[in-house]
Amino acid sequence: MKNGQELVIVMFNLFVFGIAYNELIARLEKARHDRGYTAFLVVGGVLITLVGLWFLEGLTVFLIALALFVASGLPMVIGSMIRSSKMRTEDEEKAKQLARELLDDEEKSGRVRIPSGADASDERQ
Repeated sequence: MKNGQELVIVMFNLFVFGIAYNELIARLEKARHDRGYTAFLVVGGVLITLVGLWFLEGLTVFLIALALFVASGLPMVIGSMIRSSKMRTEDEEKAKQLARELLDDEEKSGRVRIPSGADASDERQ
């Protein structure tokens, strides 16, 4: 390991990164852009931490730590991708079913909505 001063510098920079990264994640969550990408966001944070380790301990230690994180993290990333894909497929099926039900209800009531661009008062009986 390099001297204590370098350790403090790396830790400080990682702390500042953590604050900024947290803000980015909060914005993504607020806009709902994080859905299905949580595992990748975690990987991004871990990679930055490993870069700090590289600075302190060198390339060999960095590569060993990277290999260990890949070994433990890859199954989680793959699992996350599969779960996210399955959830999107289920959501699409639910949306299609809801659309079918709404169309069936309109047909039963004898009302037909005029799609795209027409205002809500343009319903025909």
